Amino acid sequence: MIFLKLFIGILIAWLFGYVIVCWFDAEKKIQALERMALSYLVGQGSLTLLLFMFFLLPIANRITIVTLMVLALFILKMFLDRKRWSFSHFNSFINISRLIKIKNISLFALIIIILFAGITFKVSYSFIEACSKPEYSWDGAGNWTDAGKNYFYADKYWPDKIVKELRNTVNGYPRSLSLMHYWLFSCMGEANDQWSKIIFPIELLCLLIIFYYGLKPVRGHLGALAFTYLLCSTPLFLYHSTIGYADLTKTVYFAGAMIYFYRWLQTKQNYYFWPFAFLAAFTTWIKLEGKALYAIGLALLLFYLWHSCQESLKSKILYIGQYLSLFVIIGLPWQLFTMFIRVPDPQSVISLSFFKYFEFHDKMYSLMFMEGSWGLFWVIFTAALLFFFKRQMKGENLYLFLAILLFYGNLLFIYLFFHNAVNDMVATFNRVLLPIYPVAVFNLGCVIPALTINQEVKI
Repeated sequence: MIFLKLFIGILIAWLFGYVIVCWFDAEKKIQALERMALSYLVGQGSLTLLLFMFFLLPIANRITIVTLMVLALFILKMFLDRKRWSFSHFNSFINISRLIKIKNISLFALIIIILFAGITFKVSYSFIEACSKPEYSWDGAGNWTDAGKNYFYADKYWPDKIVKELRNTVNGYPRSLSLMHYWLFSCMGEANDQWSKIIFPIELLCLLIIFYYGLKPVRGHLGALAFTYLLCSTPLFLYHSTIGYADLTKTVYFAGAMIYFYRWLQTKQNYYFWPFAFLAAFTTWIKLEGKALYAIGLALLLFYLWHSCQESLKSKILYIGQYLSLFVIIGLPWQLFTMFIRVPDPQSVISLSFFKYFEFHDKMYSLMFMEGSWGLFWVIFTAALLFFFKRQMKGENLYLFLAILLFYGNLLFIYLFFHNAVNDMVATFNRVLLPIYPVAVFNLGCVIPALTINQEVKI
């Protein structure tokens, strides 16, 4: 029974996101599987934000009210779209059965099957490892899961004091993940953090789907699958999808935002602009570092509008206004709440020292190339930048490179300016580096020239 309740909780989040995605992609231009993945990410962020708003209101039965609201919105959307509803858009799913039925399997088909099987194995491992044990990581339990349990028990026994639990946020961390745990606990009827951790493998799966569809127009089916496998094959990245740290969630939303920004530049279609803006804004509702990631998205947008966009000044101002308005809706409420309860920003202690510059880079290179669980990825990435630098500077690839440079600048600012940051690098650096990893893999997929293989089978 608990599995059914868990499924319903996840489904409600997805339905909420689906309604929002249908708003900016009314013509269903986004592929069906990709739409499902995007809907979950948007739904998870939107649902937790709505729960936070309801926590501030002196009402009871919040879970029931939120559920009824989401179902009402979904039913209304289905009613309005009843004449246009069709299952034809599900034809875009990868049909592996076509490959299996072929008598003479081509090299292309064989590689596709192997890559798909490898990705399936990695994702299955993530689900099994995450849901086979309760939350055991220190930060995962202390910062996110335990707060969700506190909200669950407060709502169950002292519903009028749940705002007090929010005020106990001594570190000022946004509460998106904690509220998602609370939501699933409430749906299951118990504070079972073993099963609420399923949100992290789901986030991983959503990113892999968005990554694949984002790279497919550039590399085709085979290339997109190959780089998708590369994305989920790094030990550190896969490990973070099995524990309760917020870094994986922050990574998924930031990487998704950068992929949709790239696709928006490619196609000039606004149904890709909105996922970019939504996912970037949600990073500010996940961790404090999300504000810097959101600023990277804003910097890229401004540079594109100034450097390459041929639209009118009115359209450019509208893009900026739409991007900023989503922060006002998504990120600003928590910022105002922490200001109201006077929670100090733990990153507010600044201590500038240029002598830390060389120490920072010495530790950074050691953690990236030798000690971190990245395998040979950063070595391959560095070599690709050097060998294919001209391709990197062309078209939309330039903006991926700028995103990586801006992220590096953010790292430099944090570790040079904030007190004791360099001393804590061994414990924190690989987690801090995590958000740019999928962007770097996507960048490799766009920059490295494709090999020619006879693609006899269409998928």
